[in-house]
Amino acid sequence: MFSLGQFRKLGRWSVVKLPSLVARTYFPMNVRQTIILICVIFALPSFVSALDLSTKSEIEKLQRRLESLEGEIDKKEEALTVGTVSKYIRFSGLVEVEAFYTKTGSAQAASDIVLSTVQLATEINFGENIGGNIVFLHEEGETEPVVIDEAFISFSRPFASGSKTSLIAGRFYLPFGNFHSAMLTEPLTLELAETSNSAVQVNYDMKWFEIYAAIFNGETDTIGSRDNIDTFVAALQLKPFEKISLGAYFMSDLAESDIGLVADPVNYGGSVSGAGGYLSMEAGKFSINLEYISALESFDAVTFGEDLTGPEPKAWNAELCFIPIDRLGMAVRYEKADDFKGDLSRYGGVVYYTFFGNTVLALEYMKENLENGGSDTHVVTTQLALGF
Repeated sequence: MFSLGQFRKLGRWSVVKLPSLVARTYFPMNVRQTIILICVIFALPSFVSALDLSTKSEIEKLQRRLESLEGEIDKKEEALTVGTVSKYIRFSGLVEVEAFYTKTGSAQAASDIVLSTVQLATEINFGENIGGNIVFLHEEGETEPVVIDEAFISFSRPFASGSKTSLIAGRFYLPFGNFHSAMLTEPLTLELAETSNSAVQVNYDMKWFEIYAAIFNGETDTIGSRDNIDTFVAALQLKPFEKISLGAYFMSDLAESDIGLVADPVNYGGSVSGAGGYLSMEAGKFSINLEYISALESFDAVTFGEDLTGPEPKAWNAELCFIPIDRLGMAVRYEKADDFKGDLSRYGGVVYYTFFGNTVLALEYMKENLENGGSDTHVVTTQLALGF
């Protein structure tokens, strides 16, 4: 008898040979069995074809699924890369637009709208003990178009006692002065003493006090053998209570400040040390900031720069701030300079309001008076600032 397994081995038979084979092989079978066998023979190709189409469809579905999974994996890898970058790098920035009106004596008034500040900072932290900062700055009329305001690397070493030692190397602002203010106009203490340079600094930080020490080669005394690392800065900050801080600071040559106190810094040939201190307190909705900075020696009159109008420049600032509600604040200030900027004195106030969480609108009025002569100056400034 011809079995089904033998039939599968025959392959595709021609229509002419197939009837004779069936007749010769299944002659002893009854009619019903013969009809069933014929039906199976003719239906098998269609079944195989359908099976082939079904298998092909399943393969195509599997391929599409694999492509979809590959796309999801790529997205996850991309998200992981972005997440990894954001883990180590944080960006922040500041944009300030100001409109001002100024009137001095009987002179014609002046007004303008300026993009006063654009600042973009990148903070990099590879773990808790190593990091760095890069800060780009644009100030209309002062830094054109953009300067690297700060760029430094920092290392820190925490101790079990809770203290921490840090090393900072690069370009940054030296710890000479506090300059905390809620006003739009920079305080006279900052104008006199703010110092930025390439330096190396060591900090020691405890829970209630911090010590700073830095060395650098400034822009003065750079002729001949005086082009050396010869300027020293030291500072101490105390935090005896949560809302009270005070500090003192010293710099071996006040002529190194950014204001440019001497007319010829390269051939300056001297060294005039400076020192200062501050006190900051908060009580409920009020806060007060006091600061004083002065030269400890006298400059030679032949070295006087434009802003140095006496031998021993000094400046002090007193400021009171009141925040009645979270978004609204106001502050008043009185400050004075001696032997600096024509013995200038200033007083005024500011009101500011914060909206959208990171946008501030402020209005300030300041009156300036030159004690060594000259008319009073009135300045009204409006500022819109966005921080992120």
